[in-house]
Amino acid sequence: MAVAIFVVSGAVASWRSRSILASARAGMSTGILAAVSIDAVILIQLVIRLDAHTMQMIAASGGLSEAFLLPFVVAVPGTVLAATGGLVGSLVLWSKERLSPNS
Repeated sequence: MAVAIFVVSGAVASWRSRSILASARAGMSTGILAAVSIDAVILIQLVIRLDAHTMQMIAASGGLSEAFLLPFVVAVPGTVLAATGGLVGSLVLWSKERLSPNS
């Protein structure tokens, strides 16, 4: 699902702006927005349920630093996926314009 979100955001951005660079920006923005949202949810969950058992489970699964850092790391491949989607969107738009009888 995440791959589809990044690819589609890149394809739509390049289709609308006619720029592959815009698709990379859309992917980075999507990744950062998702990371901030995920980190906010993690913080809210920690405020609601902060006890020794929860902290022990967090430590066993990679630690709190991984929980906060990993969503931002995902923005990097997300940007690449969005740029790929942007390339596909640009190629489809180019072929549509080229094959259009109105041109």
